Amino acid sequence: FDLNQQYRDNIDQLIATGKIENKINDFIGKTPATLRAENSVMLDISAKRWKQEKRLTPERRETLLNALDRVGLKITTTTKKLVTFRGQFGDIFKTRDNTNFMINKELNDLANGFDGVFKIF
Repeated sequence: FDLNQQYRDNIDQLIATGKIENKINDFIGKTPATLRAENSVMLDISAKRWKQEKRLTPERRETLLNALDRVGLKITTTTKKLVTFRGQFGDIFKTRDNTNFMINKELNDLANGFDGVFKIF
């Protein structure tokens, strides 16, 4: 019984059936400048939607865009680590050495980092 393999299979099946989309290709290859420009457009759309255009001063825009840049970098870095680690889940619990402890600590640290990022939202 490999719970991690079951989870991976389930996610792959959801992607294959179209119930969820794998959007990773929407972000691969985009430069930070492109992502920042897209975020800027989204800020304008949000400000207009909520009738807050006057409050979106150049200083606030810059502060918000810098925060979005930091959050985006954190999400990208953490996701990359988790995705590249994905294939190793099955091996984690086969050993009882220091490597097992360090891998679990790294996963916990990554998860806690994500928690911190999403508390912003």
